[in-house]
Amino acid sequence: GGGGGGGGGDACSAAAAREEDASGSNPPPPPFTERAASVWVSSPGCITPLHFDLCHGLLTQLSGRKRVLLVAPEHARSLHRNPRGRANPNSSPVDLPAWLGLGDDETARARERERHPRVANVVGEVYECVLTPGDTLYVPPFWWHHVTTLDRASTSLLLAFDPDAEESVHPCVEDE
Repeated sequence: GGGGGGGGGDACSAAAAREEDASGSNPPPPPFTERAASVWVSSPGCITPLHFDLCHGLLTQLSGRKRVLLVAPEHARSLHRNPRGRANPNSSPVDLPAWLGLGDDETARARERERHPRVANVVGEVYECVLTPGDTLYVPPFWWHHVTTLDRASTSLLLAFDPDAEESVHPCVEDE
């Protein structure tokens, strides 16, 4: 809280904090921060390549539709993670939708399967979610995900927040 004066309960502390906030904003409650909220606007076919984040994420779809493919952290080696020291070490060169044959391009499917054979180990372990307006998806830290904007323009809100101090770093980050 923050405030001058004596004790007071949570309501008093919150009121005092609001009075001290000269900007007039109403900051989100912990563990969220204003810096960790972002709006994503994308056109049909726009992709976010296969990667994982170190934080928790709540992805809320506001308009349009997105397909999210999720893979558990223990499959990191099968997803051909980019080596440390290179750009984007938390990402993968695998075009997961092409590898899985989710499009009509058989050439792309064959190319991805030839380039990234270990992805065969995750077949049956890929979760697919199509977000429509009003849907919220929780993406845990270290879970691999690939996002595709589907048939029309899309707007999403992402709230990212850090793990608690008690949460350990996942082995997929430490072992490579």
